[in-house]
Amino acid sequence: MAIRHGIVASSVALPPTVTLNAASNFNQELATLNATVDANGYSTTVKFQYSTASNFSSFTEVNAATTPITGQAVSSYANITGLSVNTTYYFRCVATNAVGTTTSSSLSFT
Repeated sequence: MAIRHGIVASSVALPPTVTLNAASNFNQELATLNATVDANGYSTTVKFQYSTASNFSSFTEVNAATTPITGQAVSSYANITGLSVNTTYYFRCVATNAVGTTTSSSLSFT
């Protein structure tokens, strides 16, 4: 009697994947916060959080200009204004879909 081994393929639902990219266009009053977000097949909202505290004990949250997203590996960004001169800002990206929420690590700019 022959024994057959088969592989059953199944799709696994995943929360968004987030890669944080360096801030750009920053000056004394403006910065563009950047990330690449893979929605993993679900409608995904994207927000950026920024703070002068590296532990994000308090922060400001802004919606990404490209939200919601449904595609894969989409560049996402948000422009922030009202920054102070000679101040270090920390930022991170938070993406949420029906499966869960992913918060990126943080980067900084001065």
